[in-house]
Amino acid sequence: MKQPKRLTRSQKECLSAHYLNAGNWMLVEETEFYLKIINKQTGKVRSVDKFKRPKKGVRRNARSNIAKAGN
Repeated sequence: MKQPKRLTRSQKECLSAHYLNAGNWMLVEETEFYLKIINKQTGKVRSVDKFKRPKKGVRRNARSNIAKAGN
């Protein structure tokens, strides 16, 4: 395995979109659609989609609460 690299700003934003703390992860490999990252403490390798972007100002459970209120 190659040596892990520090994340760029856009990669950190991508990790934030997946609710991950960018300070805990390093980049192993970047493909056209995915980032392959490794956890600094545990060594766990994970792949995340580069293009997942949540709507600004909407939290994870807020969408389901809005749907419930509408019924």
